[in-house]
Amino acid sequence: MRRMLLILGILILTAFGVVWFLMNRSLVPAPATDTTKGAATGETYRDAAFGFFFQYPSGYRIATTTFGDGGELVTVEKDASIGFQIAVTPFDEPGPLTAERIRLDLPDMVIDEPQTVQVGGDTGVSGVAFFGDNADLGKTREVWFSHAGYLYQITTYATMEKEITKVMDSWQFR
Repeated sequence: MRRMLLILGILILTAFGVVWFLMNRSLVPAPATDTTKGAATGETYRDAAFGFFFQYPSGYRIATTTFGDGGELVTVEKDASIGFQIAVTPFDEPGPLTAERIRLDLPDMVIDEPQTVQVGGDTGVSGVAFFGDNADLGKTREVWFSHAGYLYQITTYATMEKEITKVMDSWQFR
């Protein structure tokens, strides 16, 4: 029962994130947390609440939304068709996360061409990257991993695979 509630919560948060992203993509919010110049891709986003940071291209806007269950949605976008979102939700299972593990809870989810990835390079956290399908976004590129009691779901357009790979290679936890 607890697992089903967790799955339902993840699905609701993901749906909320997609709707929020689509409704607010024309807004230009001020960064909710620290952003500084980053060497590889332009800027560095630092999330104080969850202790991670990553580099992203200059010219993108960042907005964050906190959820009542202790989760967070970070939207990073340049315009309506260029950007990505990060959903962070409580998760009570140890990693690494795999495509098989995701399919246990979400058997109908599209998980094409799954591959094990190291978020943050060779010394980072192990996760899974795959192509998915979203009713609003179309074909997506997703990276999912767990760390310190949280599930991280990064979603972008499939056409942004190279860009999201650079972002994920720069990802680090404090």
